[in-house]
Amino acid sequence: MTKRNIFAILFIFAAAVMSLESCKKGDNDPSISFKSRTARLKGKWVLSGKQAIISTSSTSNTASLTSITVDGVYNGNEESILINDAGVATTIIRRYVFDINFDENGTYLFNLNVLVPDPAISGGFKTLLYVSSGVWAWLDQGKDKYGLSLSNDFEPSIPDSLDPMTLLPYSISGAYAVDRLASDELILKRSGSYTTSEDTVVTNINFDGSFTFKR
Repeated sequence: MTKRNIFAILFIFAAAVMSLESCKKGDNDPSISFKSRTARLKGKWVLSGKQAIISTSSTSNTASLTSITVDGVYNGNEESILINDAGVATTIIRRYVFDINFDENGTYLFNLNVLVPDPAISGGFKTLLYVSSGVWAWLDQGKDKYGLSLSNDFEPSIPDSLDPMTLLPYSISGAYAVDRLASDELILKRSGSYTTSEDTVVTNINFDGSFTFKR
């Protein structure tokens, strides 16, 4: 084998490695992938884990009025929600299954199945199904597809009594950082804060969530 052939092979190998590495955008993406991020995102994903916390505090003329923290942990079947309201802690359980299906053309469909006790069956449950659709887009930073923007076409009318107030899947529209996107695992993260005011009352809301999906 001539030196020219060896250099040609090395060049092709290096180009292939660079091409594969270009598919890696998130810190926890697979080191080597034969698919683009869009190709890996396409298809159905089922929520398998979640940790989300929302803190709300309000003041009036610098005097504290309320301080509430809602902390939710989901295991793929049920979510345990710890509510701390001015030092008084309460735990509630919500049972649900959520899946979302991404189309490569920038749309998605989702199903939220909420399980609630069925009074007609001792110890039994009935399922309430909520569905919707929306559009998604990559949030780019240079050439990096570092995040997703999700926007529902409409919000399903889910009773407040069932909403644990811990972001996705009850609240979906928003901007998410894509921490990991592999062929069989997707991890989205969402965090932020905002302030509202009405007369002399100022309310501050901070939120942070990590959502893990499996195929």
